[in-house]
Amino acid sequence: KFEPTWDVTTLFVPKRTRGSALLSYQIPYNTAYLDGSPSYALNSPSFSSGHVLNDIQTALSMGAFVVVPDHEGPLAAFPLGVQEGHAVLDSVRAVLRTGFGLAEDARYALWGYSGGSIASEWAAELQQQYAPELDFAGAAIGGVVSNVTALID
Repeated sequence: KFEPTWDVTTLFVPKRTRGSALLSYQIPYNTAYLDGSPSYALNSPSFSSGHVLNDIQTALSMGAFVVVPDHEGPLAAFPLGVQEGHAVLDSVRAVLRTGFGLAEDARYALWGYSGGSIASEWAAELQQQYAPELDFAGAAIGGVVSNVTALID
């Protein structure tokens, strides 16, 4: 329907920043399990994806803000491309409007891997129609899920 919905979004704010860069990072999660959502998992002592934390820390050390949306939505619906794309775009909209120190002309990019590639790819595809006011500098998509039924098997 191309209508905004609500989702949880985690924002990491760098200690030192010029306010000019925002990374929308769709972390790899491939589950319809609500407790696997990034906002929950990133705050769990048992979170085992150290590379995700390293990726976030690297971006922060370069002065970039990092937004990690629960791109599968409030019901952890996996995979729902349009919903995931909307969640990503809405999270970027929200962060740009918060006043956490991001410049009005901040550059922003998408990054997604594995399950996160679904959300990033759909966000890139839907941006012009759903969020034309956003102008992404680019998108990096890896571990692309090309056959969803094979992923579920």
